[in-house]
Amino acid sequence: MARITLMDAKNIQLAMRLLSIQYYGQDRNIYQPGEPYGMAVDTISQIKELSGANGEITLVYWNYDKALPGKFFYQTDSFLAVYEYDAKRDEPEWNIYRLKKVMALGEE
Repeated sequence: MARITLMDAKNIQLAMRLLSIQYYGQDRNIYQPGEPYGMAVDTISQIKELSGANGEITLVYWNYDKALPGKFFYQTDSFLAVYEYDAKRDEPEWNIYRLKKVMALGEE
């Protein structure tokens, strides 16, 4: 499942880059800092459609110099993928974390 989450996150990154090119022609930015997930609702649905991902996507910031996402999170029920572009090494960095419920307060 971790591999599938990583594959989905990489597809999300590619979808973001593709949409940013399309949005550039429309004089629109993919990154919307005032929105809850860093993007407009229609942008998120387009990214999910292009990438095939179905988790929660949060764009933290956009790297305008390289025209790619600077950092984003992709969360499913079991995993959290963290993407961050490392400007010093000039390459992306991927981290996958497994999410486990620690305590179930108030549940039967």
